Amino acid sequence: MTVGGRKDRSLPCTAWPFIGGRSLRAAAWMGSGQTYLTRWHYGTPKEIPVSRKKVTNGQVRGIARKRMAILVRMSEEEALRGNLERAKRYMGLARRISVRTKVPMPEGALYCRRCSAPLVPGLNCRVRLRNHRIGTHCLECGSVRRRPYLRETKERRTCREER
Repeated sequence: MTVGGRKDRSLPCTAWPFIGGRSLRAAAWMGSGQTYLTRWHYGTPKEIPVSRKKVTNGQVRGIARKRMAILVRMSEEEALRGNLERAKRYMGLARRISVRTKVPMPEGALYCRRCSAPLVPGLNCRVRLRNHRIGTHCLECGSVRRRPYLRETKERRTCREER
């Protein structure tokens, strides 16, 4: 079969150089035995899949959650070792996956929303309690994140009412 005067060539999946990273949907359906056709696109060869398996959004989100959990864990480990640039890179990748797939970041992932640095109290952030709020100050970029601590306040109120 010819396209644009040139022949198509089928390649096995293992011969295709790019396998993961850019598209979670592509990573989900690419298995052994998938073949690709080479088509000419603006003078350069472009490999496109012959057929795709149907991948549901739930499967894509599940893969995203797993990858984000791994990246957050690796980011925290690198931050504790002192390699903050690599930790920031891992957290940035996790946030990008979160934005692309519309999946929230993992629970308990403490990071700066401005510079994507993983926040480790005492190492690169300062935590203060003021006016019924928890203030987390990033020492990398200077941003402040304030969250109410309602649970403790509610417990205190119920204790006072019982007396």
